Amino acid sequence: MLRTVSRVASNRCLVNSKGEEGIVELHNLIKLWLTVVLLALTAATVTAQPRNDGGSICVAPTDRPTSGEKSLSNPAGGNSIRIYTIQVDKLPAVVASNDQPMRISSLSASRKHLVKIIGDGKPVQSFWFSFRQFKTRDLCLWFKPLYESWSLWDGRDGRGLCRCK
Repeated sequence: MLRTVSRVASNRCLVNSKGEEGIVELHNLIKLWLTVVLLALTAATVTAQPRNDGGSICVAPTDRPTSGEKSLSNPAGGNSIRIYTIQVDKLPAVVASNDQPMRISSLSASRKHLVKIIGDGKPVQSFWFSFRQFKTRDLCLWFKPLYESWSLWDGRDGRGLCRCK
């Protein structure tokens, strides 16, 4: 059984139950002390942080493909894809509606997410995003029919397109 002998000049001397003195390496004591302090600080930091969960994506209604050539006046003209499916991370995929917006919710705001866009069963586009890139936790995903591409905007910027409740 060891007990500590306090010395003003040095913390390197320990006395065991038999009264024999031994030298303990100072750097091992310092390592142990620093580890305990760092663990205590980490625990305090983690418990003091507010939860960052709760982000969502509103998927705007997609334009139905139209007949005729693609042009500024007919942006959906000639688009061959009829059904778009959106999958975020490993969540179940949702079919994008042509009539009403849809919300994908309960996304962690503290990590990156993978968005996969599937058109008529084939991969069309995928990208990574983090809520830290945006001003809000409510984002807007919308389809640009003229260029047949998808964009993710801050919900404030996409209010005219995304009208999720």
